Amino acid sequence: MQRQARFLLFRSRVHLLRGAAFLSLVVAVAVLLATAAHWPSRYALMTPGDALAVVPRVDLPPERRQPAGNLYFTVVNIQPLTWGEWAQAMVRPSVEEIVPRDEIEPPGIPREQVDAYNRQLMEESKVVASVVALRHAGFPVQVGGQGARVVAVLPRSPADGVLREGDVIQAVDGIPTPTVVDLVTQVHARRPGDQVRLTVRREDQTLQFDLTTVPSPSDPGRPMVGAMLLTELFDYHLPFPVTIQSDNITGPSAGLMFALGVYDLLTPGVLGNGHRVAGTGTIALDGTVGPVGGAAEKVAAAERNGLEIFLVPADDADEARRAARSIQVIPVHSFDDALEALQRLGPEPIPTLATAS
Repeated sequence: MQRQARFLLFRSRVHLLRGAAFLSLVVAVAVLLATAAHWPSRYALMTPGDALAVVPRVDLPPERRQPAGNLYFTVVNIQPLTWGEWAQAMVRPSVEEIVPRDEIEPPGIPREQVDAYNRQLMEESKVVASVVALRHAGFPVQVGGQGARVVAVLPRSPADGVLREGDVIQAVDGIPTPTVVDLVTQVHARRPGDQVRLTVRREDQTLQFDLTTVPSPSDPGRPMVGAMLLTELFDYHLPFPVTIQSDNITGPSAGLMFALGVYDLLTPGVLGNGHRVAGTGTIALDGTVGPVGGAAEKVAAAERNGLEIFLVPADDADEARRAARSIQVIPVHSFDDALEALQRLGPEPIPTLATAS
């Protein structure tokens, strides 16, 4: 009887020890999960930002300034996510997109360099937009560049081991590319897997490289070669000063709307006939409108601001239409397309998607 009591006491202690061990394990796992929720993840969240009026941001000589319409460019917000925030975003229904951080912070390239690069792209975009607008308004403009200079090569991309920092790409398949936007426009005219021949100036040599494009991480339908580029010796002479305020907004995707805003201020009449028009798209010197990222989030930003029309690069039209709830989406290939679309608008109300269905 005494031996049985000792055995029961021993078994009770074993159960207590096992229970304590299990409880400790549960607490440890809970602490670990709580801590991990605050660790940086490999993802970022792209959400609708704002729609910002173009015309108040354009400075011209007073004698050149004419009445202009209601034109807006759109921006997105990008927020790096912790693992906890990533888990919440995965189950939250809204117009937002979870993207790998590598798409906005290329691996192996310092964040400061990426930020400086995007600021420079914005500055170049404003100049190109002014040039396109002035030329369409009938003003003579001298502008030039000597190609797209490589400022960084993305690891494990087609350009890795082929292009070098300092190389200047002067043509794609024999077509001159005096600026970065011209080069990107030519590459985006291909499909992932297509081969492109790059004419490159390296120091005192002219070289040619054949590269096979790969899908862009941010948009698998678009090709890329994997280099960060800036226009080499971008030089321009405007007949009078044109300044566009961009604050801390970076990147080239407001180029189309900047060009429309400058043109509207320089010419008689009002683009859009009083309607509130938003849009996005890069702009090349020849007026070609190029694709951008975040078309869906930009459509949402325009709708939240009560805008009626959204101009979008033709390559992004499907994404924009899927996101639109009420706004009218108009795809454009060029600056001329955008002008024609706005000049066709009458004073009557724009039918929304909701009323048209």
